[in-house]
Amino acid sequence: MLQHAFLTPEPVQQSAASHGQATYADLFQLAVASVDRACAIRPDSLAEIALEMRGVENFLLAAGRHLQLIAPLAPPLSGSRQLRDFLVQKRAIPVRTGAWADAARAVSLTTELLATHHVGTGPATPQMTDLYRTRSQDLAVGRVLALVLAACGGGRDLTRHARSLRKQLRTEMHDAQIPLSQARIDGLDRLVETAAHHAQAGLWQLERTVRSPSQLDLLTAAAPHLAETSGPRTFNDPLSAVQALRRIAYRQAQGLESASPGSLNDLAHLAATVTDPDADWIQSRNRQCATGLERVQLAHLRDQLAPAHQAWTDAPEGLTTSIQGITKAPANLAAAYRKVGQHLHDPAVAAALIEALPQLGRNASATLTRLGSEGALVSTGREPGALSIAWRPITPGQTRRLAAGFAAAAKASAAPAATYRDLQSRASDPRRAERQPVAAAPRITQPLPGQQRTP
Repeated sequence: MLQHAFLTPEPVQQSAASHGQATYADLFQLAVASVDRACAIRPDSLAEIALEMRGVENFLLAAGRHLQLIAPLAPPLSGSRQLRDFLVQKRAIPVRTGAWADAARAVSLTTELLATHHVGTGPATPQMTDLYRTRSQDLAVGRVLALVLAACGGGRDLTRHARSLRKQLRTEMHDAQIPLSQARIDGLDRLVETAAHHAQAGLWQLERTVRSPSQLDLLTAAAPHLAETSGPRTFNDPLSAVQALRRIAYRQAQGLESASPGSLNDLAHLAATVTDPDADWIQSRNRQCATGLERVQLAHLRDQLAPAHQAWTDAPEGLTTSIQGITKAPANLAAAYRKVGQHLHDPAVAAALIEALPQLGRNASATLTRLGSEGALVSTGREPGALSIAWRPITPGQTRRLAAGFAAAAKASAAPAATYRDLQSRASDPRRAERQPVAAAPRITQPLPGQQRTP
């Protein structure tokens, strides 16, 4: 059996944010296991083979739809683009039973998880927006290409088996009486050979790039948005509150949710607290370090937190004091701030917030720009020739300065967020994979250059 490097399971740093929920990695491993089972089947009759052949077609179409959603998250690759374009234009007769039909459903389930983060073919959540911006998910694309290549190998085995059975039956009956035509077999052969060619080309391109961890692995289905009219919600855990905070901030930046200077000031205060180099959570995280290298990385993180802390401290200058707003933020946002603030001593909660800060800062900057352009931010001043004080919309220059402050905080937060992600990745327990049931990778009948057969 051959195992492609892209399908070799890796230890994944677990997050309490996904506790009790299936992650992208969980669902993709189910798809890998389904393909492996499907590749091993040998139907006894041509009728069963015909059913499984339709299942292979359905699987490849489902994989094409999945590739359509994740291809924009990686650098452009001609192989993956050609495979996606080739598969999405195909049509197949749906089948409900069979091993390959199960594999198609498993891939479709993974696609549905991604679809909860999309509107049409564009991002609809802060997590997906960030992935579109960085375009670094080449490992995730490689996994899909390797899975397609494995399925093509299974399809080849199926057509060879079908030809063998047809040859036996031709001694007993006429061609017209055989339930599976040669043209049907040749059609599937052409489909899998073309798909395998494009998948192989994409893998060759990816194997020449630097392999980085896939941020998709810990992605869970996006929770449905709760409107402000539903009232403040109660969060069961602080990590779900972090996710709600990210979602509301993203919607505020898009103009889909109301915002206020007070809520943005609260965000800056929360960010300044978590980026304090002397925060309690850093001391707790230091005690968890298992190696000297981890401690060195954590010390480097503390150095990077200092400018981020200062940037978040300076960002809200004037908000809620000399600058007020005429709109209110959702009550759910205030509840999320409270929940997260009560648990900032927990390194897991602090980590989730640290990783979210770059996007939160960019969203806050966009929200302030929008509020300022709409005249929703006001400041006090004396009317010319009068003693009374009046509230007037702030000037475009004031709006730009406020937005620039949060944009600078977002930029300063990028380095510690990246460092902490790397720290968490390196700190992953390599024995975790032995404790977790992991599906075996499917076989690939055409080895790549340099691959070795494994027993």
